[in-house]
Amino acid sequence: MIKNKSSEDDAFISPAALRFVEGLDDLKGAAMKVGQLLSLLDENALPKGWKTALTRLQSEANSRSWEEMHPLLKKSLGSSLNQLDQIETEALHAASIGQVHRAHYIPSDTTVALKIRYPQVRESIKSDLNNLRRLFKLGAFINIRGDFEDVFKTVEKMLLQETDFLQEKSFYEIYFEFLKGKNEFQVPMIIDEMCTQDVLVTQWVEAESLEKWLATFPSLQKRDVISHHLLKILFLEIFQLKVIQTDPNPGNFLVTEDMKLVLLDFGAAQKISAKLVAQYKKLFLATMDNNISQIFQTAYEMGFLVENDTAQSHDLFYETVKLSLEPFFPEEYSWYKCGLVERVRKIAWKFTQSIHFRAPPKEVVWINRRLLGNQLMLENIGATASARQIIYSAIEG
Repeated sequence: MIKNKSSEDDAFISPAALRFVEGLDDLKGAAMKVGQLLSLLDENALPKGWKTALTRLQSEANSRSWEEMHPLLKKSLGSSLNQLDQIETEALHAASIGQVHRAHYIPSDTTVALKIRYPQVRESIKSDLNNLRRLFKLGAFINIRGDFEDVFKTVEKMLLQETDFLQEKSFYEIYFEFLKGKNEFQVPMIIDEMCTQDVLVTQWVEAESLEKWLATFPSLQKRDVISHHLLKILFLEIFQLKVIQTDPNPGNFLVTEDMKLVLLDFGAAQKISAKLVAQYKKLFLATMDNNISQIFQTAYEMGFLVENDTAQSHDLFYETVKLSLEPFFPEEYSWYKCGLVERVRKIAWKFTQSIHFRAPPKEVVWINRRLLGNQLMLENIGATASARQIIYSAIEG
């Protein structure tokens, strides 16, 4: 079961929502992932008391027993398992697709992170998503109406990708090569010969998750440094690497003692088309220049607006974009109690209503999810950074 926490928010959690969340946590895989995605929806899109419960799936998932995971490990690695010893049977991290154990890799005398996929999770994805489709069609627990079939297909494709650890290994290697020489970042090295479709083995990095690091009450100066790193990697991903990590969970970012930002978990990484990168660049620059005609032209190109949308929809889109880029207008911006995510959500919700909940292009969904996740992390850190300078540097290359 999801761990029981006592907080002011608990008074507003629906008992039905908690039962639903516990069920998703037990199922793992697609059901849990969709629950995590639902937690990012606007409060108005969910019944009262559900958002807080769903948010718990982001950080409070429970691990499976070693007795359940060990046979899968033996089957996947075969005789190669003999190259590992000192395997810690208690998982250090659990997520929707698999869980992580610490171990010792004998050939190089290295401590490694051993990520094991849950049994049968790949096989359950289609059936879990079909069950959730029925809930959406019935309008059973969300207040949004519309055709979500494209969204479900995209989620299914992403989830199947996340269950393929050889695919994730390839993204680790892409990020590792790209960030060579950028000393503020670290990507764990892959132990290539130990990786299979069900098991991923990487170098162990001594660091704390972003959430735990913040709980140590780091100085404002240190928080400013990490905020700079988070902004820089986001825009390097979009404008230079053209690959993004679409699961912006604080658990996927670690902080080392010497203030490096460690990047983990590339199962949800997605390549971005050069066309979309160019469109985002154009939209950003047009907004910064307050070039309204260019903003709307780019919005049509990206599928945010269509020609017959109302004047109100156009105005709300303009307000949404302008507010979203608030941190990039001044030379420095403070996220301390800025409440930007909530303000953007409110205006974006009005815009979404005005276009009758028309689903945005699939690629845009994942980029916007990454942008939103980064914004939430910056607000939690409450630091100050030169966002304008960082994004222009990334755009200019």
